Amino acid sequence: MNYHYFHKHSKNNKVNSNMINLKTSMPVKLKKPCYDFFLFSLLVSMVFLTSCDVADSENEPTGEETPYFSYQIKENQAVMVNCEKINFIAESGGDYVQPIFAASASTNSTFSYAFYGSAEIIDTLSTGEYPIIPYTGWASQIPMHFSLKVPRTKGGNDFYLTINSDSPEHKHLIDLIEKKGLENGMRVYFVQGSYNLQAKNVVDSDTVNISGKYFFKLLTIEE
Repeated sequence: MNYHYFHKHSKNNKVNSNMINLKTSMPVKLKKPCYDFFLFSLLVSMVFLTSCDVADSENEPTGEETPYFSYQIKENQAVMVNCEKINFIAESGGDYVQPIFAASASTNSTFSYAFYGSAEIIDTLSTGEYPIIPYTGWASQIPMHFSLKVPRTKGGNDFYLTINSDSPEHKHLIDLIEKKGLENGMRVYFVQGSYNLQAKNVVDSDTVNISGKYFFKLLTIEE
């Protein structure tokens, strides 16, 4: 697998099928660690737009510590995306939040996520429910959220986008936060989550449930 990185400043995140976009601006600083799921900042966030590869029968995640995400539209076959080449790396410590976009060129799917850059703050987090937010196509400033854009068929362009839902069945859970050792001077955490969200198709407004799991490797800053 060949990975290419470049800087691109744009509000709209468009992924070239042959390249990885690394999109960067300033990180968001929150006044204090919090779990306010409705907190928005007026600052533009530091965003990484990076890439994962779709897993097939010969390319499943290779072990318990292999990063991945998966999604399943209604009762269709689940799609697992191998992200073993991807590390989410904090650019700032303190109470900065590091939003992430990660895209799969093979499936044409994209997810949005964000984590605290400080190992000290990650240490204070507990497992449980965290926010699902509507997919907007650009950075969110809500920490530990999850949002998704996936095509109706793998590799297609008729996308389902995450939307708001009041149903208690639609939730995002962080099931595991595991502190590991140091890597290049940064504290490693593995975060495992699961979700069941509501999404609407941009072509015909079809509304469906999408469920899945993820396992991310976060590199944070110890202060």
